[in-house]
Amino acid sequence: RLEHPSIVPIYDAGVDGSGELYYTMRLIPGRPLAEALAEADAHAARLGLLRHFLAAAQAVAYAHGHGIVHRDLKPANIMVGADGRVRLLDFGVAKLLSASSADQTRDTPYTLAYAAPEQLTHGPITTATDVYALGVVLFELLTGRRPWEMESAPIATSIERILNDSAPLASRSIAPGAGIGAQQLAGDLDAIVAKALRKPAQDRYPTVGALQADLRRY
Repeated sequence: RLEHPSIVPIYDAGVDGSGELYYTMRLIPGRPLAEALAEADAHAARLGLLRHFLAAAQAVAYAHGHGIVHRDLKPANIMVGADGRVRLLDFGVAKLLSASSADQTRDTPYTLAYAAPEQLTHGPITTATDVYALGVVLFELLTGRRPWEMESAPIATSIERILNDSAPLASRSIAPGAGIGAQQLAGDLDAIVAKALRKPAQDRYPTVGALQADLRRY
C-alpha cells in the first residue's frame, strides 16, 4: 500500500519451512541514521541532520495518510542511502489504524527507548504514538543522547521514567562532545521537542506535518 521514495518497499512476506516469519525488502546501500548521529561532533553537522529528520518525517506522514502507524521509529530504522536520500525501514510491527481495539492491546511491539507511554500501558495506538517516537529521535539528533538513558537501568525503572517523568529540556541534556551549545537549542528547539514528547497523546503535535512545519519555521 505504501509507494513513496522515502519508504523501502517490501516485496514478499510469509512463513518459511521451519515456521519462521519473514519478509523481504529492497537492499539500500548506505548506513542507518544512528551511525550519522554517532559521528556528528560539530554544531553544523548536528543541525545539518535536521534535513534527514524532516525527510523521514515526511515518509511517516505519508504512511499516516494511508492509515498506517509505524510503531517502531528509531535511528536504526532510518537509512541514509549512498545517494543521500533518506529512507524509512522496517514496517514489520506497523499497524493499521482501522484495526480493532483488541488488536491494539493484544500485542505491544516496541523499542523501549523510543516507546510512547500508551505503548507501555496498552493504550490506543494512534498517529500520536509515532509523533512521540519522532520526538525522541529529534532529541537524540540534537543532543547526542536520548531523554532517558536506559542501558544501565532496570527495565522497570526505565518504564517508570517514561510513564511518570517529564522529558528534560534538550538544551540541558547535551552529551559531552556533541559539538552543540545550550544556546543553540534553548527556546524554539526546546519547545518543539517538548511538545512532541508530552505524556498525554492529545497534547502532542496533532500531526507529523505540524511538527515538520514548526521545524521548517525554525
